[in-house]
Amino acid sequence: MAGTAASRDVATQIERALTDAGLTVETIEYDAYLSYPGLISVDIVAPATEPLLVTEPPSPLDGDTRDPKLGPGFVAYSASGDVSAPIVYVNYGLPDDYAKLAALHVDVRGRLVLARYGHSHRAVKLHTAQQAGAAGILIYSDPADDGFVRGETWPKGYWRTAEQIRASIRAPAPRHFSNSGARSARCGAPAGSRSAPSRWRSGTQRNSA
Repeated sequence: MAGTAASRDVATQIERALTDAGLTVETIEYDAYLSYPGLISVDIVAPATEPLLVTEPPSPLDGDTRDPKLGPGFVAYSASGDVSAPIVYVNYGLPDDYAKLAALHVDVRGRLVLARYGHSHRAVKLHTAQQAGAAGILIYSDPADDGFVRGETWPKGYWRTAEQIRASIRAPAPRHFSNSGARSARCGAPAGSRSAPSRWRSGTQRNSA
């Protein structure tokens, strides 16, 4: 993770490899505000209580996945908070998706919205949910988009397994943006489906910079 001792070790290894290859290497340091998770939890609270996994389970194919320093999935720079609310599925969380829900008289104000990754940057999804009055957002990677439904998974294939988490950052949404663009990362949200539970609790990270 950026800003950690392990990140510096990686930079040192790259510098050494390039130097050994005969290149002149210059290392430049930057002062930056970084976001680290303090506490991440996502729970179903009704009709039955169930805590959901927010970390990747270790893989017997990759010893590094057993490193105790690996943390939970989180969206960097997202706000700290604790939200408990009924959930509304919003497809990809695009403005058109909210417009369709409004036409069906589905109100997302004060709700947790559940959105699939894809078709817009995650910052746009957060901004759109906020504009719609949602209390919070959970973003998940749909296997039909980029997972095992598409084909052979890692390490034999390109596609994501059911447990893998995308690295993520919540950059501020620009004033003018397009809702068509690169598919992006994942926060610690369940690999869910349209048949979501009726009520969720999302305890997001307590940030430190």
